[in-house]
Amino acid sequence: MRKKKEVEELGSIRVEITEKALLNRIGAAQNRKVSTRVKAGIKKAMEEVSRYIDAKAIFRILPVIKKNGSVVLDGGFSFKSSNLRVMLSHCDRAAVFMATIGPKVEEKIKEYMDSHPHYGVILDAAASTAAEETAEYTQNYIDEKLSREEKTTLR
Repeated sequence: MRKKKEVEELGSIRVEITEKALLNRIGAAQNRKVSTRVKAGIKKAMEEVSRYIDAKAIFRILPVIKKNGSVVLDGGFSFKSSNLRVMLSHCDRAAVFMATIGPKVEEKIKEYMDSHPHYGVILDAAASTAAEETAEYTQNYIDEKLSREEKTTLR
């Protein structure tokens, strides 16, 4: 009987959204003036997203199986992308993860898109920034875990 691969959970991930990251997300050039009204909306969105997010992630590190020129993860998941196939052909394991900031922010975005769409767009950008930060945290966690095992990673 094969040993079941364990899923590791990362709960209560602390996510920090910076004004600079959010300005980049909404496409505001670094040297461009941003109105006081937009800055106030950005500050409010950062606070609101921080209040409603529940950032978590799960991941598994799976063996990479190479057969007849194809690459399959243990468990049967195969890759259609030739780029991923080539990249994984040099790997013995692959980390697969899912990250979330939870459903509450999405509910708030929907509410604001109906009532205050301009703010809804800023809130959505703040949520996207938080989701990206959650994914980045997870990738760094996996990198550190594998580094302790003297393994290298690539993204």
